[in-house]
Amino acid sequence: MMTRTTTDIAQPIQVLPSAASKIEQAVEAIVHAMRDRQATVVGCSYGKDSSCVLALTLEAAHRLKQRDGLNKRVIVLTADTGVENPSMIKLAHKMSAQTLTFAAERDLDVVQRWVKPAPMDHYLVTMIGGRGTASVPGTSSSCTSDLKIRPMEKVTKELADEFGADNILTLIGTRFDESTSRGNNMRQRGESALTPKQQESGSWLLSPIANWNVGDVWASPAPSSPTS
Repeated sequence: MMTRTTTDIAQPIQVLPSAASKIEQAVEAIVHAMRDRQATVVGCSYGKDSSCVLALTLEAAHRLKQRDGLNKRVIVLTADTGVENPSMIKLAHKMSAQTLTFAAERDLDVVQRWVKPAPMDHYLVTMIGGRGTASVPGTSSSCTSDLKIRPMEKVTKELADEFGADNILTLIGTRFDESTSRGNNMRQRGESALTPKQQESGSWLLSPIANWNVGDVWASPAPSSPTS
């Protein structure tokens, strides 16, 4: 997994005009979507795409606070599957700490939540218990479902109970050009970079970098150091 460094999130960088316009469009789309909802959930693995979305979200939260006096709750939701390379988990925790410090310095309401699979869904438990087989990239999504999706859905339900599903906005870093299958799945789900899509659960989903290419992602981490 390719990641950004903590300084990518915390420091401004120069971007090309075309990238700058995409950044501005994405930030304003997030601002508009956040304004009408109580809580925003950012699914963040601290890889390149989700870190980019997190940076965009921090800027959007800062603008809302500066312009409208609204300090919206932002929940950074990260899955610790227990099977990731330890160095990647260490990096994720370091980047999370940097993010929280960055938010605290600007008095933004940002919290980090880590989720883990249930003991019975742990990869080694399913293997030893005969409920699963060794996964090979591209052959099965059951591992992802058990280790990441199900634990995150549990937390999302808890948040829905707290805030009301209609008051929750989820931001993800999916992009149409990642692959043909990813793009097709995104279209089937009705994902959009500009207009939140209401899910069956009642919550809202926005994919702010859906129309970006990988070059746009690396040319950004958005306006990551809010002005003033």
